[in-house]
Amino acid sequence: DILPIRASKGHAIRYFSYKWSLPVEHCLVAGDSGNDIEMLLGDTLAIVVGNHSQEIAHLRDETQVYFAKAHYAAGIMEGIAHYQPKLAHLLAAPKEDLVHV
Repeated sequence: DILPIRASKGHAIRYFSYKWSLPVEHCLVAGDSGNDIEMLLGDTLAIVVGNHSQEIAHLRDETQVYFAKAHYAAGIMEGIAHYQPKLAHLLAAPKEDLVHV
């Protein structure tokens, strides 16, 4: 990715939170690579999907970052179920129904 020096996904989440009057603590983010680090370390709950790059493996010690075993969309669904256990039954989609692009 090529980004302006002041741009980041972390800034984008904070802007979204401000613009929509949604506390950033109520946001859930997901990522898989180094350009997601600032976003994953913000005041949000965070999911790192199973197919993540090694450059973010050091985030395992962060309490607000959940490392999913599943890859792609299935990893995000696993993370949502982790943070919202009451929704787990709704997120148990058959594997063949999941698509990644």
